[in-house]
This record gives sequence, structure tokens and C-alpha cells, in this order.
Amino acid sequence: MIDLFVSGALLLLIDGWTKRSIAVNPRGGVQLGPLLQLRRVATVRRRFTSHSIRTTLVLLWLAALASSLVLVQSGTAFQSRAALIGIGAALGGAAGNLIEMVRSQYVTDFIDFKFWPAFNVADVGIVCGLIAALIFK
Repeated sequence: MIDLFVSGALLLLIDGWTKRSIAVNPRGGVQLGPLLQLRRVATVRRRFTSHSIRTTLVLLWLAALASSLVLVQSGTAFQSRAALIGIGAALGGAAGNLIEMVRSQYVTDFIDFKFWPAFNVADVGIVCGLIAALIFK
């Protein structure tokens, strides 16, 4: 179960570091080839400003954490190391976006493929983590 906590904490730290790094970039963006650009996009949603919505999201995150721990401890699911790392990454990514929503009422996105909405490291952790958890459960 240590893999779950380590991967979650690691993803949370990397996500915070990348968001802070892109926020202090004075150039405004970096072009990395014809399709990839790193540029700061503050994703503001009206629902992020509602205190009750943010409280609900925090409670949902806590429920997801508790559910994951129950499933792991009971031996019902997520028994492989890859699944534990995946669940940890998903929870760490969700925590990264949630912390930013609660603090600033927006989420910093910065990975822009131009043909897809901009996203961040937390989003990658959520999606890839859940895929890994479901494949390797």
C-alpha cells in the first residue's frame, strides 16, 4: 500500500512544481515542435467559485480515497503494484487540481497540443493512473 501513497505524493509534488514553473515563465510560452506548446492557461469555471461545489469536490475526493483504501485492504481490487501506483497517481492528480481550485478558483493548464484542450500533469496522472489501475487491478 506504500506504493499508493508514494505515487500520489510524488505526482502531487511534480504537478505543483510544474504549475509554479510555468506560472513564472516570463516568455509566456515555449514552442516544442509543430504540435506542442507549453503555455499557461488559467482554466476558470464558474463552478470553481462556488464554496459548496468546492466542498462537495473535497468530500468526493475523500470518499474516493477511503473507497480505494477499503478495496485494497479487503483484497477485493487493486492488489498489484501497478494498480496501486495507478490509483495513487489518480488520487494525487485529483488532489493537485483540487488544491488549486480551492486556493485560487482556477486550474493551471499548460500542455497544449493545439488540437486538444490544454491540460496539466495532474490530468495525465488521473487518466493514466485510472487506466493502469483498471488494467492491472
